[in-house]
Amino acid sequence: MAMKIKKMLLCITAASLLLLSACGGFPRARTRDFSAHAPLALVTVVSNQDIYWYGENAFGSNNPLVTNIVRDQFGLRRAERETVRISDASELINEAEQMLRMVLSESDVFRLVDRELVINSASYIAAGSDTPRRARQIAAQGYRFIDHNDRQFAARLSQELGVNSLLFVTFDFNKEMASGFGKTGTCRARVRMETVLVDSSGRRLFRDEFNTISSDRISVRNGTYYHDEMIDLLREAIGEACLRFIWQFSGTR
Repeated sequence: MAMKIKKMLLCITAASLLLLSACGGFPRARTRDFSAHAPLALVTVVSNQDIYWYGENAFGSNNPLVTNIVRDQFGLRRAERETVRISDASELINEAEQMLRMVLSESDVFRLVDRELVINSASYIAAGSDTPRRARQIAAQGYRFIDHNDRQFAARLSQELGVNSLLFVTFDFNKEMASGFGKTGTCRARVRMETVLVDSSGRRLFRDEFNTISSDRISVRNGTYYHDEMIDLLREAIGEACLRFIWQFSGTR
């Protein structure tokens, strides 16, 4: 899995560099110097659980909810490439965490602390909650729901692990129509990635939001599509968001 993610990120990086160069959108200067804030602890990675159409939600009019439980009851399996109306992000959020850790680890400036040290620390276990802050929100495996405004947690974890900064990440995974009429045509993936970086005292250093859209499209008919194809689109958009985050910092590769 790690090798697959690494190859995917390399492809996304190459495509992104070509696109940014062609559009003149490559950052001219990376003014953020992270050297004084390393090492970094990644402390929360959360997202929505159900992947809805952009601008819609569980309470919208177009909500024929088909969860993993329902698919299992009808004998549907992902290996059969079943068509669905709403995908589940339970596995995707774990891949997003792995992508983010990979780009942070391979950058020269963050000195990312080992995941197990963070989630097994006394400060981490005592902080936060296993309950989502909002309905239908999920966390990557092993992570807890911790508020980035919790200054006591930041101070305790920093003292326990010797870290100088903490990173809180929230993803929103959506899909949207790219062409066609209604919910028939082609669709693409849309990802919003919100990042909050705080120092060892809990003071906010940076807060950013990155919105990315997959370059590829898949077919959709009457709101249904192949789940695996949609997940591939979302992986691309996640990788793009992670790379945009690190490209802000001077010294990153």
